[in-house]
Parts: sequence; structure tokens; C-alpha cells
Amino acid sequence: TPLGVRHGVTTLLHLIGCRWFFPGDVWEVVPHQQNLTVHDAPATSQPAFPTQRRIWYGFGSYGPCKEDYENWMRHNRMGGPLEVSIGHSWAGLNAEKDLSTHPGWFALGDGRRQPITPCYAHPDVISRAKESALHRAEQGAGMISMTPPDGLGYCECEKCLAAAGVQEVYEEKGCLFGKRDDGTVVNVTSETVFGLANEVAKAVSAKYPDTLIGCYAYSAYSHPPSFKLHPNVYLQTTTAYRRTPLSLEEQVSAYGEKTKQLGIREYYSVYQWDWDYPDPGKMTPDTLQHDLSQFRQWGVTAVNGEASNNWAARGLGYYVAARLMWDVKEDTNAIVKDFYEKAFGPAAKPMERYFVRWYGPSAAA
Repeated sequence: TPLGVRHGVTTLLHLIGCRWFFPGDVWEVVPHQQNLTVHDAPATSQPAFPTQRRIWYGFGSYGPCKEDYENWMRHNRMGGPLEVSIGHSWAGLNAEKDLSTHPGWFALGDGRRQPITPCYAHPDVISRAKESALHRAEQGAGMISMTPPDGLGYCECEKCLAAAGVQEVYEEKGCLFGKRDDGTVVNVTSETVFGLANEVAKAVSAKYPDTLIGCYAYSAYSHPPSFKLHPNVYLQTTTAYRRTPLSLEEQVSAYGEKTKQLGIREYYSVYQWDWDYPDPGKMTPDTLQHDLSQFRQWGVTAVNGEASNNWAARGLGYYVAARLMWDVKEDTNAIVKDFYEKAFGPAAKPMERYFVRWYGPSAAA
């Protein structure tokens, strides 16, 4: 395919010494040599995460930087055959217009309907979601998100409890759980949110079989539902804001039994969390290799990492992550050694000392 050819070309360029460490011409390394020799070139190569590999700016990219970022993505074999497009949405509802005429479409909490989230068990909300998704599919959307609006405030009405199959609920980790008559513990919000996603996927796939319905496993709907997801539902489990008693491994494993289209929504750098301080957290080379190797072992096929346009503070981690998303077994010491030598030349050693101060001992060559 064209994508396979592109990855083949960039692999060859890497083998002969070309590098795109960070976005921008300054970080482009193209060697000047009379003879080109390729050693140990693989006959075939395929990524550890074949569906998608993405590092993206959570607050968007400054216009003039966008092309540099896209070039970096292309040169480092990022992307994939599927454009995973999942974000917070209203499932076709308009909170401002619909609340006055259809208050029952919105979440019941504290005894009143509030335009915080939809009531995902209401049949009219499900119908509106189908209608909206079909319209977007007709316009050519490859993936349509049914992820709820961000935050909490999910519905506690009788329709939602009935859809979840419970009569009484209790709060745990800020969201509603209930126990069915057979003893099964369910998360009320997960039952309704993923129930709606299944209904929408069923309706859309009947007419547009290649269009997927995207949804996070996040916040109040982190806990896996009691049922399998429709084959056309694409799920991304977040690594933060997980309101479930399950560990991340247990959560991913449980979702793996519900769907084969499973990705990870990772948080590499959020400015309001780390302020670009010299403590990269999970962005150190050893932690990245550990985490990505685990994701691969758990059956995850895509990694989507939120980042910032902060390459001075986190760029080494982004570059290492991109390499490992293709091959989780690549030698991280060799990656950082190559980075120091090719990016800084005679300044390699002092720059290594600098990055070790920021990233810790795993950034040593």
C-alpha cells in the first residue's frame, strides 16, 4: 500500500543515517557521504502497534509549526491505516436548544435534569445519536465519536437503572455502581454509554460497514460493561481518570474480552500537570519501554499519546516513544546514544549530562 511504501522509504533513510529527532529543519540530520551501505536491513518490518501510533498536541499546534510536526510524524513512521478520531461529544444533542423542549433527554441528578450529559438510556437520545451518526457517515466520516462530554454528572434516572438491570445503586470512585439480582456488579454509566454506542454502531454499519464508532473508556465509564461491544465500536482505554476498582491491566484485559479493536489513550505531557519541569515522569526511556511493552503484551493495537509542543523539555521522550511504538524491543541506550552523537556532534557528552539531569540515568548512552 502507499503507507507501506512510505514506511519502507523512511526505514531505509534511517538505516543510511538520516534522522528527524524533533520537528523543524534544525533537527534534521542528512549525512553527506560518497557511498551508501546498508547493514542488516530487515526484509520486512511491521509496527508493534499496527492500527495507529500517534503523539499529538493536546492544545493544538501553532500554525507555522504544523507542517514541521506533520513532517516529523511522517519521517518517524507514525500514524497508521486507521485514523482514530475520538473526542468528547453530545451524541447529536444540542444542550442549549434541547433542554427547554426535551428535559428528559438530559442527566437527572440532585432531583433535576441538567445539561451536563445526555441520558444515554432515553430512546429519543439513542434515536438522535443514530440520526447524527448516519448523517456524518454519509458525509464520509471514517470514525464517529460517541464519547460523552468531559467531566462527571451522569444520569441516575429510572430508565438508566433499568437499562443497567439494577434497582439500587451505590457510589464508588465518584460514579454509580449497582448489583443485579444474580450478584453481577455493573457500572450504570458504562452500561448506558456503551449500550448507546452499540445501538449506533449497529445502525451505521448496516448502511456504512466501514465506518467505526469511537469511544473512550474513561472517567465514570471506565469500568467495562457487562456485554460485548459491536464489532464496529473502536475503544480507547485512558491511562488517567480511571474510575474503576480494576488495575489498568485488569481493565484492559476485561475490555479485551469485549472488543478486538482496543487502543490506549496515553498522557505523555499535559502542561497544566507538569509545567515542563525537569521531571518527565513516564517519558523516561526505561519507563516508556516498560509501558509500551506491557501495552503490546495486553493486545493493544494503537497508542494515542497526548503531548504539548514542548520539545525542549520532553522531546527526547517523544522521539524514543516514536521508535518504540514501531519496535518495543529496540535498544533504548542505542537510541539515546545515536541522538547525542548525531544531533550534537562534538557536544554529545555535555548534552548527555544535561539530559541525564532532566531524565535520570536511563537517558545515559
